[in-house]
Order: sequence, then structure tokens, then C-alpha cells
Amino acid sequence: MKQKLLLTLLSLSLFYHCGQKSNPDIQTDNLIIEGQGVGQFRVNETKLDEIIKTLGTNYEEIKLEDLRI
Repeated sequence: MKQKLLLTLLSLSLFYHCGQKSNPDIQTDNLIIEGQGVGQFRVNETKLDEIIKTLGTNYEEIKLEDLRI
């Protein structure tokens, strides 16, 4: 009985820990505000090299005409 309770508590704590964000300091606000920007990137203020420095170059380009909405 104690082993089942211990195993259940261990499983619940593992599930809880795995569900937590790994780094709470990283802002994940991806809200697009028209005329202002996205997250920390501001329209007419942020330069391409700043974006590359922050996000890197490992991305996939998706063209608007390729999207099927």
C-alpha cells in the first residue's frame, strides 16, 4: 500500500514538474499589435540584425500566398 502511494506521489510530482516552463524569464508574448509590433520587436524601430541576434537564423520562410486559409 505504501509503495503504491509513494509511486503515485512520485508520478504526480514528475507530471507537475514536466508541465512547468523550463525558463520563466523568457517572454512568450506573441501578440501582434497593428502599427506597434510583436513582443519586443517594434515597427520602424527594430532592425533586421537585432531580430537575427535575438531569434537566430534557423527558421522556415512561409509566404502568404502559400497559406490556405
